[in-house]
Amino acid sequence: MMKEEEYYKEIYSRFWLKQTKKYGLEKYVKFIIMQILKSDPNSVFEVGIGTGWPVASMLQKKKQGIQISGCDIAEILVEEAKRTLNIEDGIYTGGLLDLNIQKEYDTCYCVRTSWYISDFQNIIKEMIRITKKDGYVIFDIMDSLSLYHLKLMLSEISDSFFKWIGIEVEAAPKLKFYSARKMRNMLKNQKLPYVCYGERQISKSKDFFNTPKKLFICKITGKEKGIVS
Repeated sequence: MMKEEEYYKEIYSRFWLKQTKKYGLEKYVKFIIMQILKSDPNSVFEVGIGTGWPVASMLQKKKQGIQISGCDIAEILVEEAKRTLNIEDGIYTGGLLDLNIQKEYDTCYCVRTSWYISDFQNIIKEMIRITKKDGYVIFDIMDSLSLYHLKLMLSEISDSFFKWIGIEVEAAPKLKFYSARKMRNMLKNQKLPYVCYGERQISKSKDFFNTPKKLFICKITGKEKGIVS
């Protein structure tokens, strides 16, 4: 059976190459791009940069001279991101925790990606480490208390039943859901001021079942890095 990381490197990354343009610039993504631009960064680092579209591409379009860096575990997506953004250096193949980045950035973000990552809290701590004082860390999660999570859990029970009676069901890695409450507590423990927005709040959607995302925008004050002002 294919390991989860290999699935994302091979099968999912090729699927994403075909699908990425179809998603377009939905209201939720436009809001995220606007929040990143409001932080007025000269340099950004994107965890899970994918093909570079739409976030990095739009930042590049909206802010002249912005320095874009990022990483992704799928080499095929990294190569596409380099072509999309016309960048040779600063986009890395690999997970953030494996890269030991030594540079600091004005804004570090990870959006529409955390649900493919195990132990995302360690990713957030590393994002904090590579972000400058007075910079911003921006990320989103799928809330474990959302109705979407409940829907997927019921779907998994249904799939298990079909397998039990001998009907094949296409397998795919499970999405990772995180507790918004635990995320808030972690940020408080890290001494990070933050604001949190719900996906329905941003998109104005009335769909309770398919809007599980929580967006966190955190200000790096220096306290979480042990910096004395």
